[in-house]
Amino acid sequence: MRSPHSVSFRWHARVGAFALAMALAGPGRAEAAEPFTSFRIIDTRPLKDGGASWDHVSVDVANRHVFVGRGPSGLLVLDADTGAVITTITDTKGSHGAAIAADLGVGFSDDGPGGDITVFDLKSLQPLTRFKAGETTDGVFYDPATRTGFVNNGAAGTLTLFDATTYEVKGTIDLATKRPEFADVDGRGRAFIDLQDRNAVAVIDLAAKRIASVWPIRDCELPSSLMYEPQSKRIFVGCRGTKPVLAVLDADSGATVATVPIGEGNDWVGFDSADKLVLLANGASASLSVVRQQGPDGYELEETVGTRPLARTGTFDARTGQLYLVCAQYARPAKPPANSTMPNRIFPNTVEVLILKRTTE
Repeated sequence: MRSPHSVSFRWHARVGAFALAMALAGPGRAEAAEPFTSFRIIDTRPLKDGGASWDHVSVDVANRHVFVGRGPSGLLVLDADTGAVITTITDTKGSHGAAIAADLGVGFSDDGPGGDITVFDLKSLQPLTRFKAGETTDGVFYDPATRTGFVNNGAAGTLTLFDATTYEVKGTIDLATKRPEFADVDGRGRAFIDLQDRNAVAVIDLAAKRIASVWPIRDCELPSSLMYEPQSKRIFVGCRGTKPVLAVLDADSGATVATVPIGEGNDWVGFDSADKLVLLANGASASLSVVRQQGPDGYELEETVGTRPLARTGTFDARTGQLYLVCAQYARPAKPPANSTMPNRIFPNTVEVLILKRTTE
């Protein structure tokens, strides 16, 4: 996902185009509306700590904590029930987010530029130790089947594996890519990771410390988000190319079994297992794409929910049915600096968490 504040020029250009299209659409007519069920924003929480960065968001359902990687500000923690800010975990500057090892009672925060991992207690939120695991990391993940943690070394195009109980580095896997993106595990010793410049998913055998397969994704450009859904044994991938889609892969064969058009600038995909809904946050079109799963290979767009510009990463709390997205106010210069990876300028103290829930109105 690049650095917590770094995204492509083309990706952000679409935010302005979307806003113009909405303005040209003109005012809507007032009509008597029938009650309907939909996700909607029910609350917002400002994160006024001066930081302008954010990346991965995750939830510890058991201990009721939501974690937001805030880059230089560190790993922020919110109360999953109230949305209130609890703390920023000590010694987590550079954080891209947290991996939750519920069976071990600890979490891991990858502290980007230095390639370090901070281990913290999931209940007390106190740091326990810190160790070197990678280089310029861009996300940390955990597999309970093998008790293996791993970090995505984005710039190097590699994964570094570590023992999640001893914190010993176990090896590094070359992904043969310059743009590894998000990853997830299947709970059976395999990890899946987007290869953005190859429009593919790499399958990693964590015990053997090797690439088991590389699966091309049909009709997908720039895969950017990913999650594994265990009940249907399907992999959901958000593709943010010129024709953005949700791509669904069979986790046994690697075949692409479905694609569904979604909004622009996707950077996160989640799943509401109770209602069988795939959720995709699209920062460039300021929308949430909601796709209904009608079976392992059947998917249909159910609705598109308006969110806020740059609301591109999030997490879903299965206990409450609440969805957390992070966004901010920004300005985009007509002529950004040459070779800039940050065409948008985020206004300080405007980062906020959007809390959405499926309600009937």
